[in-house]
Amino acid sequence: MDMPDVSFIVCTRSRPRRLLRAVGSIARTIETCPDLRCEIVVMENGSQPELRLDAEEIQSVSRPAECRLLWLDGGGLSVARNAAMAAARGQLFIFTDDDCTVSLSYLSELRKHLEDEGQDAIIGGSVIVPDPEDQHFTMKDAEEPQVYDPSWHPGGFVQGCNFAMTREVSLRIGPFDRRFGAGTPMRAGEDTDYLIRAHGVGVPILYFPDMRVNHYHGRTTRDEVKRLHRDYSFANGALYAKHLVQHPWLMRHFYYAARNAAKEPMGGALFDRNHDLSWSSVVKQNIAGAVAFAVRGGKKRP
Repeated sequence: MDMPDVSFIVCTRSRPRRLLRAVGSIARTIETCPDLRCEIVVMENGSQPELRLDAEEIQSVSRPAECRLLWLDGGGLSVARNAAMAAARGQLFIFTDDDCTVSLSYLSELRKHLEDEGQDAIIGGSVIVPDPEDQHFTMKDAEEPQVYDPSWHPGGFVQGCNFAMTREVSLRIGPFDRRFGAGTPMRAGEDTDYLIRAHGVGVPILYFPDMRVNHYHGRTTRDEVKRLHRDYSFANGALYAKHLVQHPWLMRHFYYAARNAAKEPMGGALFDRNHDLSWSSVVKQNIAGAVAFAVRGGKKRP
């Protein structure tokens, strides 16, 4: 059997209906590029027994694309992504999540950008929240292409549910840090950590809006958004602690947050007024995350 050119990677846990929708959308974009050999790698990561799908169920929505279902007992999102990359056979890795769908033109748009920009970059695209019941959070809807530089906070510049890189780029950067991500004490931050490390080894990070992913995250209340934002801020604090020596430029972003937090009692702008998110909360969680990493996260290597 010929080895595939492209491996779509989807890590999943206890979301069978959403997973089927995600895999179906991937199969449809694969059909638009019939000259590319593609596979879909689904990494099942500790789903509840009653919410697990078998290979035949997933293959029924992925045809004619080849879909491989692999299993882990758990261990967090970074562990699952690393295992999926190790099992993937393609030369191009494309990551999305089980609560997302990719646009029909996604693969052809990505292919065009790889031809134009070269193979040595991380390339991500827009993340839209199409369900009007969901809070408009965890979005990336900038209308123009962007190139990452340290003046941006790396978190969310390219999101973990919508990015691609070649196998060679992944080897330059290394595996995801298993101390970060859903299912770990740090709760988030694995994709931000990956971008920091990519920038550190000179890998360009590019954003193109035409590579669209729809994110059906299901968070309908402000309280859910606040909890998620606390997780992000906590993980960012842990990342500041992890990268303090090698990437001290990250502390500019902590300083910016602290400066804005100091202005809030005097009428300064909130971090996000629509969701009642304060800079003070960002700073508190940053500090808590940095302390947590120093106490426990820093003792274990990725």
